[in-house]
Amino acid sequence: MNSYSLSMLTILGLILVVWIHGGIYSKYLPDECASHYSFDGKPTGYSGKWTLIAVYWVAGTLIGLLFFSLPFCIRVCPESSINMPNKEYWLSPSRKSRTFRVLSSYLFSMGIVIQLFLIILFAVIFAANVRDPHEKPPYAWIFIVDFIVFILFFIFVIVKLLLRFKKPKNAIWLNHNDDPSDRF
Repeated sequence: MNSYSLSMLTILGLILVVWIHGGIYSKYLPDECASHYSFDGKPTGYSGKWTLIAVYWVAGTLIGLLFFSLPFCIRVCPESSINMPNKEYWLSPSRKSRTFRVLSSYLFSMGIVIQLFLIILFAVIFAANVRDPHEKPPYAWIFIVDFIVFILFFIFVIVKLLLRFKKPKNAIWLNHNDDPSDRF
């Protein structure tokens, strides 16, 4: 199994994890759950148990399906709607397939990390509500670590993508007409 297939299966598997995770906690959550917390970790907003679980299920499913389908969508959308550095070079016929494979890999990675972030976030919220929805959870630091790792990952991915698609040295640049006499 190649990494492309493994990434697709991971995204679909994480959607399943979201549904199972929410279903398991539905038996243990109180009818009124803390769903919003201040910066210091104290609950400031409440919602019904099924509202909280529904938000989790919908968000986890939509995020998973979005990042599952984005690699397929970019392959069929017109080049004019793709915004990337040095687009003419990277989307030339000889490089287009490889470029889409690289972009797909990054999109799958981002989708997996976003889903993991969501699962960890709701795991902390669910655990806090099972304990006592009106007090500050003692393990709120997990969310802070999760958030920092999430942000650092996205900074890393953006920098890596920009470096990956920078202008290559000694590259022959062609415009959209593919006229070799009209080089940049």
